[in-house]
Amino acid sequence: MVPEKKLVGKDILKMLVPFNMFPEHHLEEISRTTFVEFLPANSKLYKKGQKDKYNYYLLRGMIVLEGGDNGPQIIKGGTKEARYPLSVNQPHTATAVAKSDIAYMRVDAAKVEAMLPDQGGGYSVDEMGAGEEGGDDDWMTKVLQSKSFQKLPATNIQAMFMRLQSTAARKGETIIKQGEPGEHYYIVSKGKCEVVVNDKTGQSRKVAELGVGDSFGEEALLSDAKRNATVRMLEDGTMMRLSRADFEELLKQPLLKSVTLDEAKAMLKDGGILIDVRLESEYQGGSIRGSKNIPLYALRKVAPKLSADKKYIICCDNGHRSRSGAFLLSERGYEVYVLDGGLKGIEANKAASG
Repeated sequence: MVPEKKLVGKDILKMLVPFNMFPEHHLEEISRTTFVEFLPANSKLYKKGQKDKYNYYLLRGMIVLEGGDNGPQIIKGGTKEARYPLSVNQPHTATAVAKSDIAYMRVDAAKVEAMLPDQGGGYSVDEMGAGEEGGDDDWMTKVLQSKSFQKLPATNIQAMFMRLQSTAARKGETIIKQGEPGEHYYIVSKGKCEVVVNDKTGQSRKVAELGVGDSFGEEALLSDAKRNATVRMLEDGTMMRLSRADFEELLKQPLLKSVTLDEAKAMLKDGGILIDVRLESEYQGGSIRGSKNIPLYALRKVAPKLSADKKYIICCDNGHRSRSGAFLLSERGYEVYVLDGGLKGIEANKAASG
């Protein structure tokens, strides 16, 4: 006998992402319109290729996601994995099969997305223990409150949390090494690590410390260059890592916006600022009139001094360093654009036009 449907309580929502970040009035609205539903074993919750408007959450029982790119995935109700929606892709990229009698909820994805941007950084985090040092969700709280993530569509945020892989790290372990290629973007979920840079003489110097919620590794992914620093654990901890492909799909594409030279000129006339992130020696060899030289290595330090009410266009020789600079400023809440093609793109256009 199938149990009678009942409304989802706020206590259940507070255990699920992203509802655990919602203020009370949004939780009440979701709770009034969302039911706990039931499905018998061997039934299909949804099929691969099916398109609907819902995000599904497993509350009790066991689901197997079959036919996906990563092979079969088992999700059990009450586990950390079950805190996230089973699928945020439309159409669905796998078939969800109930391997036992299950209880689940489904919520209109558009409704969730409409609510998430409304938070404006004022998330309710009391239920997460965010004030307790070392709480499992501290990193998630910091990520969701960052200015760059507030610019992302809710579906991207949910997909990112689903695709992040948790990796244990020991004190003294090297997470990324200077000079090596980059394949992952990292978020510190537990512990502390140091950022070390080796100069041309081989001397090492510590340039920063990273803690829970801090991220690193994006520059190599954005610029297709080698790692420019070594990150090493200062204590036992845990890293959440995102693959290059997922980083480009979920973070890079939504956060980085390009403009043509004509569009950049119009923005400059309207008070925008053009920042050239090449080295001083490169800048002195030729630059766009009216641009301001802030080398990429110095941009992180200078960023807090920039005006929050200005639009920024970032340029370099070919656009690689520009993407790193634009991502950095976007993380800090600035409205920023990349000059499409960089200086070489401008030269190529001039040559093509005769």
